[in-house]
Amino acid sequence: MPISSNVADLPHPLEYDIIIAGGGAAGCVLAGRLASSTPNPPSILVIERGTDNPNDPQIRLPAQATLNLTTPENAHRLFTVYETEPDEGLGGRKILVPCAKVLGGGGSVNWMMYARGSKSDYDDWNTEGWYGDEVIPLLQKSETYTNPVHDPNPDPSTHGFSGPMHVSYGGGCGAPAVQSEVNINPPRTQSTVAEEFLGAAMKKGYPAVADLQNLKTGTAFATSTLPFWGFVKTNPEGPQHWAKWINPYTGQRQDSATAYLHPNVTRPNLTVLCNQTVTRVLLTGDTATGVEFVTSLDPTTALSTTPQAVYTATARKLVVLTSGNLSSPQILQRSGIGEPARLNAAGVSPPFHPLPGVGENLQDHTALFTPFRVKKSLQTHEDYIRGDPLVRKEADRDMALNGSGKHTSNATDCGGRVRPTAEEVERMGELWKKIWRERYEHRHDKPVLLICPFAGSVFPPMTSLPHWPDNIITGSAYLQYPLSRGSIHIVSSDWNKPPKFIGPYLRDEGDVLPMVWGYKVLREIIRRMPSYLGEIAELHPPFSLTSNAKSVMYPDIRDGVDTEIKHMEDIHYTADDDKAIETWLREKMQMTIWHSIGTCSMKPREKGGVVDGKLNVHGLKGLKVAGE
Repeated sequence: MPISSNVADLPHPLEYDIIIAGGGAAGCVLAGRLASSTPNPPSILVIERGTDNPNDPQIRLPAQATLNLTTPENAHRLFTVYETEPDEGLGGRKILVPCAKVLGGGGSVNWMMYARGSKSDYDDWNTEGWYGDEVIPLLQKSETYTNPVHDPNPDPSTHGFSGPMHVSYGGGCGAPAVQSEVNINPPRTQSTVAEEFLGAAMKKGYPAVADLQNLKTGTAFATSTLPFWGFVKTNPEGPQHWAKWINPYTGQRQDSATAYLHPNVTRPNLTVLCNQTVTRVLLTGDTATGVEFVTSLDPTTALSTTPQAVYTATARKLVVLTSGNLSSPQILQRSGIGEPARLNAAGVSPPFHPLPGVGENLQDHTALFTPFRVKKSLQTHEDYIRGDPLVRKEADRDMALNGSGKHTSNATDCGGRVRPTAEEVERMGELWKKIWRERYEHRHDKPVLLICPFAGSVFPPMTSLPHWPDNIITGSAYLQYPLSRGSIHIVSSDWNKPPKFIGPYLRDEGDVLPMVWGYKVLREIIRRMPSYLGEIAELHPPFSLTSNAKSVMYPDIRDGVDTEIKHMEDIHYTADDDKAIETWLREKMQMTIWHSIGTCSMKPREKGGVVDGKLNVHGLKGLKVAGE
């Protein structure tokens, strides 16, 4: 039946074979595949807290990704924003962590980067059904990998070519369009940010590969068969613009709601109910029998206000929580599933199902974002971000004409996975040497950091500068395997009360060391770009004015640039400089790219696990948690 936001539209009583609590990425895939299964598909109810997502330009247009969080009306409409407890290790700051509140979940609002894990990530779980070789066929099944220009001979043992979600390169600042038999799109403009950044990375000695997302590569920047600035070898190669979940023919975002759910909403066995919040799972003994949910009076607020009504829906066979890493543990806790003393203190009524791991083990990618001044001539996304009316008009025209132009790019066109050299590991000290030996040395597919440039300014502080540069790129570095752990726990049985959220950011010294190193790696690459004009001092570490690491500022006309870059030496950082970087990270950085996981961990119960290898909640029947 059609997607609805009104419970009165549904046939009563609300009884279904399977209830999926959360219409995010996992929920939509699950619902779409189950609804179309044969023979005898089950009846399914999907309950989503946010709105539907079709034909919404803030979702469909890839270029809007960065603007959604910085535009208040979109942020409130599309996200639930959580706030961590004040953290003394971060200068007493609270960190804001937005979670998608829209059908399709994070896939409807995220950066769309085609970023796979490493094979050893799955192997390390040591769980039947989840080893790397077992997961690859599932990854292949979901995608149509379209990369004829940059990777003309993709590995069929790694990638899929007939799945419902397209992988391509977008347009605008992005790579040339797919040249299909009917040549649907014309060639797009090559990104000079990607050219310069990747050229500089390779001049620094980083290796190049054709496919960065093959689950095998630990250190590399991707390349293609196109020439680019300053990099010449026997077989010339150029930048592989980082692939994204973007349809190469329409230029639009790919998400699981569009790919899996919407094609099946006319099936009589699938019901989708939006603008509803699941508050708890209903248990009869040790069996899940349904859910309780509420309709918000105003679904556009960051946290819903007075409930309009309270409803129950019955599940004859199964309840699946796919509400995300921050919401699913709260639903479990309000259902009496968790650590009994915490539940009792929060006012949850017994009986309790003891599972101390619920809400624990919270992890997230620690991140830094820092801007650099670049020449006006460098093609970036900055004019689009600033809302230049002529640029936006041109983007509208290109999009309507053939699905190309700046609307179709997320302005992040390249990047790499990096690991420190033996010398760099040694310089990071004994603690990191121990971490390296235990976690990375013999797992060559694991990067320590992912780094990439964004072709413009990312966050609002840029606009508050008294001397906002004419053109900007933002360098970013993400710690891939942080050691720090946080938690999220309810403080009340009232679903509308914010939880106690302890962020997992730089709580372990082992995370500080690689982030300090990551700032240096990122800066050394960007300062070798021909268009580099220096740092924005207010948004970089507070180095001493006598330090070799202090921020610099060049005029927009630089003579002898090739010679200057060729002979550029690495900055020598002192112990005081390292401390300045650490202080800056702790007191100024955003800290996260909102990839939290772990609060409903898949591992044995005695080790703090919440679900088993088949995603069943330990000790309960008819209840699974997915999408964590």
